[in-house]
Amino acid sequence: MKPFYTVADVAEILGTSKVNVTEMLKRTGKEKVSGVYLISPDELAYLKERRGKVGRPKGQKNKKSEE
Repeated sequence: MKPFYTVADVAEILGTSKVNVTEMLKRTGKEKVSGVYLISPDELAYLKERRGKVGRPKGQKNKKSEE
């Protein structure tokens, strides 16, 4: 098992495009490190769990803007 996965690795594992994986990561609030998303095994498990589901996870509330 790798310590970190790239977007291309995750896209291959999930069978989706790199664009879809990038959008999923943006929605979860993941930030790039040196211009690359580093995805941990825990985050990969979460993405596998959420695959094919629409909307926010049950119990998650709307984020309030901090203005």
